[in-house]
Amino acid sequence: MKRTLLILAALFVSASVFSQGNYKEKAFGVDIPMIYVQGGEFTMGGTNEQGKEVGKDELIHKVKVSDFYIGQFEITQEQWEAVMETTIYQQGKKVDKKLTKDKYKGVGPDYPMYYVSWEEAMEFCRVLSKKTGKKYSLPTEAEWEFAARGGVKADSRSRSRYAGSNMADKVAWHDRGSTHPVGTKQSNELDIYDMSGNVWEWCYDWYGAYNKSDKVDPEGPRSGQEKVLRGGSYHNPASRCRVAYRGHNSPERRANYRGFRIVCHDVVSSDDGDSDDYDSNDSDDDDDESYDDDDE
Repeated sequence: MKRTLLILAALFVSASVFSQGNYKEKAFGVDIPMIYVQGGEFTMGGTNEQGKEVGKDELIHKVKVSDFYIGQFEITQEQWEAVMETTIYQQGKKVDKKLTKDKYKGVGPDYPMYYVSWEEAMEFCRVLSKKTGKKYSLPTEAEWEFAARGGVKADSRSRSRYAGSNMADKVAWHDRGSTHPVGTKQSNELDIYDMSGNVWEWCYDWYGAYNKSDKVDPEGPRSGQEKVLRGGSYHNPASRCRVAYRGHNSPERRANYRGFRIVCHDVVSSDDGDSDDYDSNDSDDDDDESYDDDDE
């Protein structure tokens, strides 16, 4: 019997107003749970709890972000295959036609998708947007860090080093030899999983120094050579899974430790039943990141 996706067993808190509640995107025969993130102001960068490993590019600055929705989980292999019609093995062959099985670091419907470039992750968002009529994209770096820190539900007096805890082992798969099924560690304050560890997550922004004057919904530099990656991965030390740590790599590159999650900025109630309000109390039975290239 096929193992039930942990995604479908995830817990949500439904809201009386659809536009301000979690929802489950239903498209291409799969469900993608989305968490509502109320906007607000936060301190981004290498704040005190981030410790002595804070990098020079983790400049502390205030940022405001608007409301948005973010995937409760990293996009899984089942979701990717349904939307993009390629398998994890086909994606791996794009890296090397002679790729051996030991280079696939976790295979299964509820494992995070990897061997995906930034460009392919954006194409996933475009395909899903066209199908649903919504605006899906990769999170900006500011959106990603705001959500990882717990958004407005985070306690500013006791900020977490990782997404949901000051103890990496509670929330992150790190220092391991493979990915793990999504949602098997503890979530953060927003009920979002795996924002620390498992696979690196592509962000929308070009990588560059923070612009302190760009204080509202920043999208990073207008151009660049590399795209931002966040969250660290299964084979990184815990210090690279911190919520403020900034990875970066070329947008065309694929690796067996890079994946992504999606955001949406305009959810409205659908008449065709493509999306459902999702209640978390209901279960369903059925250096920089370039360092990692040396380890692949």
